Order: sequence, then structure tokens, then C-alpha cells
Amino acid sequence: MSRWKALLGLALALGGCGSGKGSTAPAAVEPTLASIQQQILTPGCALPSCHSSAAQRGGLVLEAGRSYGQLVGMLAENEAARVRGALRVVAGHPEQSFLIDKLSGPGPDEGSTMPYTGALLPKSQIEAIRQWIQRGAAEQP
Repeated sequence: MSRWKALLGLALALGGCGSGKGSTAPAAVEPTLASIQQQILTPGCALPSCHSSAAQRGGLVLEAGRSYGQLVGMLAENEAARVRGALRVVAGHPEQSFLIDKLSGPGPDEGSTMPYTGALLPKSQIEAIRQWIQRGAAEQP
């Protein structure tokens, strides 16, 4: 079995990236990194099979204390995005941020919409992330 298939199997067995286990309705997310981390990144992205220190899918770790440095001003790992010079988060410019592309529907050859498995993020959560970026993508409120 290829490494990819093994990782995908593990992701599915663990509930997948963004599975949202145990939640019935999305909680309101404030447009701050602290709120986004607590309500989106930690429970839905920084999972053992996805964007954790162990898995580092896409060369990205979204654990508390590391996500800011991994996102803001950092070149995307995806080859097509890298070729066009896409940054994961461009402070003040959500329309130029690869993170928003990945949550909303990336371009050709830029991978899958995130989260990879499970339900897509509600529009209200993507909007909170968009507003955080628009307001300057501050690390602290």
C-alpha cells in the first residue's frame, strides 16, 4: 500500500481532517486567531492525521502556538501555488491568501478544498477567517 493510501486510511479511521466529531452546530467564531485556533484549527485541522507536528500534511502545522508562524507571510507548499508565489496568509488581503482559496475551492492543481474529509467549513467560519486576515491577521487580539 502506498504511503498516501496508508495516510488516507488513517485519516478516515481517526475521523478525518475537520470531521467535527461531537458537534451539531458550528459555534460562533470571532475574527481573532485565538477564536479561530480554539474553534476551527485545533479541533478540525491539527489532528494526528492532518496538520499536526506528526503528520505535517502540506508542510503545515496548525497546532496552538505554531499556526501563526506557519500561516502568515509563509509561501504555500503546493507546487502550483508556489509557482505563482502564493502565500498562505497575506495580512490585510484575504483575496490573495491561499488559506482562503483552500477553504473556498482552490484553483487547478492546487489540491483539494479543506478540510479534506468531513464537512466543509460553514460560510460563517470562513468569513471569520477572512475578517481576521482583512483586519491584519494579528497574532494577538
